[in-house]
Amino acid sequence: MPRHIDNLCLLNESVGEPLHLEQIWTIGMKKKKIHEVERLAQVISSVNKVPEIQTVLDIGAGKGYISHILKYYSKMNVIGIEGQATHSTSATTWGEKLRDRLIKRKNRDETFLLGEYSGIENVPEDNSRFFHYFVEPDMDVSDFKNMLNNVLDNDNEEVGMISLHACGNLSPSILRLFNTLDNVSTLVNIGCCYMKMVEENYQTQFPMSKVVNDLLAANPIENLKSFLILGTETPSRYLEMKETDLLRRTNQLFFRSILDLVIRTSDFEDEYLIKRIHPNTFMNFGDYISSIPKKIRIKVEGNWEVVNPESGFGRVLYSEEFKIQATEIYEQNLHKSIITAIWLSIQSALSPCAESLIILDRWLYLNENNINAQIVPIFDQNVSPRNLAIVARK
Repeated sequence: MPRHIDNLCLLNESVGEPLHLEQIWTIGMKKKKIHEVERLAQVISSVNKVPEIQTVLDIGAGKGYISHILKYYSKMNVIGIEGQATHSTSATTWGEKLRDRLIKRKNRDETFLLGEYSGIENVPEDNSRFFHYFVEPDMDVSDFKNMLNNVLDNDNEEVGMISLHACGNLSPSILRLFNTLDNVSTLVNIGCCYMKMVEENYQTQFPMSKVVNDLLAANPIENLKSFLILGTETPSRYLEMKETDLLRRTNQLFFRSILDLVIRTSDFEDEYLIKRIHPNTFMNFGDYISSIPKKIRIKVEGNWEVVNPESGFGRVLYSEEFKIQATEIYEQNLHKSIITAIWLSIQSALSPCAESLIILDRWLYLNENNINAQIVPIFDQNVSPRNLAIVARK
């Protein structure tokens, strides 16, 4: 599947050059986010010109960066829908601060360009609106439709739907909404974190299409979560890594496999996870194993909790014998660390294939429902690895 962004063409229409935002527009954004916003804003504007869509729904709006840029650069009305209430508040606050900056700049410099509003005397009101609403796979679509009717000025207004890096199950849920809602006419969707589609509370949202469902029925994937994790890897990252960074990454996987082996020999069979560990810790196994007791989380009544040192597993984990045993197993298996490096190489080669099947499945789902859709690379994959967008128009 193509990954380069040269000569981008969407639904048989060419897309102009990406925006080049001055710093006043991007305060608070990281370089990766600036890259994404500059390119995605232009794509969204192009897709919604025919038919002429004035309002877009930003699902998973986050802090509202793309929403506010669309407001000023494309004169679009944006309704942000965000599952985390704190993000909705942050999006509104960021928009207010942006408008304050624009007003001050416009007062100092009358020639300052305001996107599609360039040439006007005053900075317009930012009428972007953000709502807290959690989109999930098993939600009642009629409830979403009622919410949408309440926020739209006209119940029958045609709108577009956008989502930048809609995580896990959010992307399949967005595609189902797009297929179901008659007044949603266009879609620009970029997914991420495919492994999060495997959740305890929901049926896995892969595959979506009949074609891929039939394919996997005849050729089952033994470990679906591992496959989805594979699709989330970033091959280009390994090509650009320095030797020490590559060693850290190799050790990260090798150390974790040793840890799992030690934990399972202690008769602990429950699920556990490891919180983020400082990268330098992966340069020495002794440092790694010493940091583990405070980094491990286990499920307690459905919640991930710190291990109690006085519990049965805690007494094992915090004991000196645990460290000694782990070190012995590490030294016995050190010669096998090359297997981890080989696995990383294979994983790097297969990752684009896995992601391509995930994205193709979503395209096929739309195609099976007679929706004109296209898969296009929008971002530089070295800057933003999840760069494949599904662009559709009814």
